[in-house]
Order: sequence, then C-alpha cells, then structure tokens
Amino acid sequence: MSTDTKFEEQIAELARGLAHEIKNPLSTLSMNLQLLKETWADAKTPREQRTAEKIALLQSETNRLKEIVDDFLRFARPAEATYSKQNLINILEEVLDFLAPTLAQNHVRLLKNFAEPQVYAMVDRDLMKQVYMNLLLNAVEAMPDGGDLLVRAATGPEGAQVDIADTGSGVEPDRIERLFDVYYSTKKGGSGLGLPTARKIVAAHGGRIEVHSDTTKGTNFRITIPAVE
Repeated sequence: MSTDTKFEEQIAELARGLAHEIKNPLSTLSMNLQLLKETWADAKTPREQRTAEKIALLQSETNRLKEIVDDFLRFARPAEATYSKQNLINILEEVLDFLAPTLAQNHVRLLKNFAEPQVYAMVDRDLMKQVYMNLLLNAVEAMPDGGDLLVRAATGPEGAQVDIADTGSGVEPDRIERLFDVYYSTKKGGSGLGLPTARKIVAAHGGRIEVHSDTTKGTNFRITIPAVE
C-alpha cells in the first residue's frame, strides 16, 4: 500500500469518525426539540406562537443535518454486501408498494413494464432496495406537478436491466455529467450523496448506471448488472 493511499484511508476513517460524533448529539437534539414542540403545541399568544415556530424550524434544520450525516455514512462505508440470487422484479414491487402513498400524494401515475415474470441477478437485496428507492424518489421529486413514472425490468444481452423514467423537467446536457459527483445536487436541500452512493452500490455488483435526459421529455436512469439464469 502506497503512502498516499494509506493517508487517504486514514483521512476517510477520521471523516467517518467525525460524522458519527456529530450524529449522536444531533439525534439527542432532535428528540429534545420534538419534546419542546409537543410542549408548545397549544401556543396561544403571539409570543408563544413565534416560539413554537422557531422550535419547529430548529427541528427541521436538525433533521436535515442528520439526514446529510446519514447520507455521508452510507456513501463512506456501505453495508457489507450479502449476495444471493434474487428476482429484481420482486424487489421493485416491494419498494413500489412502500412508495404507493407517496406517488398518490404527488399525483404520479405508475406505469410498470415487466416483460418477463423473473429477472434474476446475484445481489444484496437491501442494498438494491436502497438504489431503487433513491432513484424512484428522485423521479417523484422531478415531477412537482405530477406526471408519469415508468418502471421497466428485463433481461437483455448486457444483463439484468431496470429502467426508472420520469416525465419531469429533465436535466440540461452540461449538468448530466455532474449528477454522480459527490455533493452535487440539482434539488434544493439535497445532500448530493444519493446518486454517488447508488452508483457505488451498483458498481460493487459489477454493474453500471446510465442516465439519459431531455428537458422536454424527462429523465431515464438505467441500472444494468450481470444476470443469472
């Protein structure tokens, strides 16, 4: 191991340790703010109402910081993968069932195109759920006024392929190359770690993520990983 590589690993380990140290007090702060919020729930006077609003704002910002730290930890050290033969369609259905209320609330119509009943691959089920969840939520957020969400799955010549496409505003060509850059985000309040983490997980499965976008039609993410019989 070169000196530079060892130094980089030490810096990464220090960063992970720092993130854990930040996360613990943030969790405590969030819980206490929740208790304060409940205490001031019946605020009546203007002064009490202003206090309640400030507490709610503090809690919102604390939760946002906690999510950023969680995203960093997931990116810096993904969970150890346990591979097994899985039907990717079953994983997708599980995630889509969980997101059904979110889709309805955001006026998103789900269109499924599963050309075959089974699309098998050797994957870590929980990690692939994380990838699909991230991309599906990104698609929903890309359609603030509602739209169509198309989910496809099939076994092709290059492997097991899953497409997640939206009819949102799309991404400008000069920004597509940066989508997977760490801390780069096209949405307000985003951590910029969701897509880099998804790519890291897919790469660990021997696969890749491709993105095609049109500012007049929407965006399509394609995940391709090695398929098994």
